[in-house]
Amino acid sequence: MKILFLDIDGVLNNHTHMENGYCGIDRDKVRLLNKILDETECQIVITSAWRYMFLSRSMNIRGLENLFLTHGVKIHNRIFTTTISDEEIPTRGLQIQNILDLFKKTKYTYVVVDDMDLDITNNGHPFVKIDGKVGLTEKEAGEIIHVLNG
Repeated sequence: MKILFLDIDGVLNNHTHMENGYCGIDRDKVRLLNKILDETECQIVITSAWRYMFLSRSMNIRGLENLFLTHGVKIHNRIFTTTISDEEIPTRGLQIQNILDLFKKTKYTYVVVDDMDLDITNNGHPFVKIDGKVGLTEKEAGEIIHVLNG
């Protein structure tokens, strides 16, 4: 099993707000994420603050998937889950470990993709750090593919 721990803001966009004050998903970043998905066939765990749509029960995993599908992401049946809330476990690194503990009896490869190191490297997770002012690039997409495919 291959797992991509995915942040959204700063990865699939460059933190630029739209007219409504929210950040969206950039088409060029979708193309790169789709390349990763095509070449690795990975499952996704959402680590982004976007997970609070799921955690607050305003949306379920299928709804979150449909949101990404409307942006062109080839994510059908790829979202495995989200990390839990910051209130339950305060750092991203520990939240990721919480998910990995579910796979103790499964062989897996994983990578964390984020524009901030929220205790990720301190916990020893393979990490591709994205420049949040730029978002995902071709170079970083290649690094992610390399880590997931060994």
